[in-house]
Amino acid sequence: IWWPMVLILLVTYLYGVVFTQIVTDHKKVISEEEFEKQEELEEFFGTLDRSMLSLFETVSEGIHWGDVLKPLAEYCSPWLTLVFICYVGFVLFAMMNVITAFFVESAMEAAAMEHRNALARQLWAIFGKTHHTHGISAEEFYGQQDHEQMKQFYEELKIEPETAQEGKLFEI
Repeated sequence: IWWPMVLILLVTYLYGVVFTQIVTDHKKVISEEEFEKQEELEEFFGTLDRSMLSLFETVSEGIHWGDVLKPLAEYCSPWLTLVFICYVGFVLFAMMNVITAFFVESAMEAAAMEHRNALARQLWAIFGKTHHTHGISAEEFYGQQDHEQMKQFYEELKIEPETAQEGKLFEI
């Protein structure tokens, strides 16, 4: 899970640099008194760490995105709305989708592993042995063909019992 977080940090850093540079350039062009009236710009984007924090808070619902975007669009350029929306869209839809897929895949792998373990326990139970027992002979294995759990085992493997015996499934 660390790599999606690193990617979010990197994207936030890149956009933070862009917005901080734009606000710094804007600060140089206007007078000191006029910039003091635009205190929201300094609050949200005055330094790189503030910019990154504002951007992160935007996508994590710490601050409403409209509150952060308004001073950028009003004082610097309305075109920054598009840049800001690209950031929010990328982080929310692309990155969060990747993180969600990671968790879903992990859960599915865990469920599949648990299913295989349960199937193995059922097979051992058919033969009245524990998993610590040293083995099952081919005769014991094929002698249980009609057992209900053995049929489920074959269904799980998607093979017919006759095919298993001919293909020497036990020897695998």
